[in-house]
Amino acid sequence: MNLSDKLEILKTDQDKGNDLVLREDTSLEELATSIGSTDVLGDINTMVYNNIDNIAQEMRQVVHAILLLDASRSMRGTERATEEAIIKLLEEQKNYNVRITTVLFNSQSKKVHDDLLVKNAQPISFSAQGYTRLYDTVIEEIENFDRKYPSMNEKVFFLMETDGEDNKSKSGAADELKILIESQLTKGREFFLLAEGIEAIRLATKIGVPINRARNFSKDTDGIKLIIDAANEVINQLRIKTSGDMSR
Repeated sequence: MNLSDKLEILKTDQDKGNDLVLREDTSLEELATSIGSTDVLGDINTMVYNNIDNIAQEMRQVVHAILLLDASRSMRGTERATEEAIIKLLEEQKNYNVRITTVLFNSQSKKVHDDLLVKNAQPISFSAQGYTRLYDTVIEEIENFDRKYPSMNEKVFFLMETDGEDNKSKSGAADELKILIESQLTKGREFFLLAEGIEAIRLATKIGVPINRARNFSKDTDGIKLIIDAANEVINQLRIKTSGDMSR
């Protein structure tokens, strides 16, 4: 039984009205007698070092965040909200080993962050215009990532945001993308789809994203910020995850 367990039992005993009350001046001898430990300092050291080790592991854990954001003309008016939300994400993750790729897509794709440590990534700025080239963009980024990181041990997620049907990718791209995403899922990689102006679950089914990873969003300031907040939360979960998939 570790010190945390012993202290919890002691707290329970106190709640029941037992003798020792922990005070600022409670001596180690009193504490040792109460919890039945002959090495309180050793127990405390172990607890402290274990906590430090957990924090260190979290800070060392590499997480790859690949954000694929719609910058087509139908997204006009959301640019500033997107830019501000990205700034918040960069600030919150700057002390961790998080690598970010941010791609803005419309008729073409523009890579703003290319596999950068968050602490080295700059805020984004863009003007929405053009059509929606979603499928080809996602295919390209999956293939780019696979070439660079073929290991199945990478903690990575792709987040796709779109506000309508793809109207610029090559013919057959949706079927190609579905095969590719399903292959990536077997490697433990995560995919999230946020859609507006199109039913998210229908699109997710079409391209192979698990339907419990698909949501519709509101194309306003709050909706845009929620998308990036969701990405931030996924990063946090992947950073502290030691084994298995996140709860589905």
